[in-house]
Amino acid sequence: MRKIGFFLILLTTLPAWAQMDYHKTVVTRWAGPGQPGTYAEYLASHPILPLSWSELERRSSALDQTGPVLVVVEDSLYAPLQFELDRYLDDLTADGWEPILITMSGGTPEDLRGILQDYWVNDQILGALLVGDLPVSWFELYEDWDNDGQPDTPYQVQFPCDMY
Repeated sequence: MRKIGFFLILLTTLPAWAQMDYHKTVVTRWAGPGQPGTYAEYLASHPILPLSWSELERRSSALDQTGPVLVVVEDSLYAPLQFELDRYLDDLTADGWEPILITMSGGTPEDLRGILQDYWVNDQILGALLVGDLPVSWFELYEDWDNDGQPDTPYQVQFPCDMY
């Protein structure tokens, strides 16, 4: 009975001892040269153009199938990188993957997400490699790392992310 009582006391007090002190949390910040741009600056330098994409190639492997992967290449980079992309597809195929190569230009992050979803549903792709200046989603949040109830400065942060 004493063991059970001690155990119950331990269980009720342990969370109080283990509370996280968020004041000691290391805050990640931009460490690159210069300052990162904003979403408005990104849109100004990347106007939304009509979507154009095409599937160029599908390869299958003679090895046990690891599964299909999608390689999405910015259309204007395909010709200059054709040799390197061909070698990459050869390497994937030799490792048992089934690469699917598509090129893309224009469009929005939602368009790219739709393409990825279509290949995931129809071909059960296990991953994707994005090559080039493709449409990118942005994320924004309000930070309060010191838990004082007031947003930090700058209180709204925006950054590109790969959540498609």
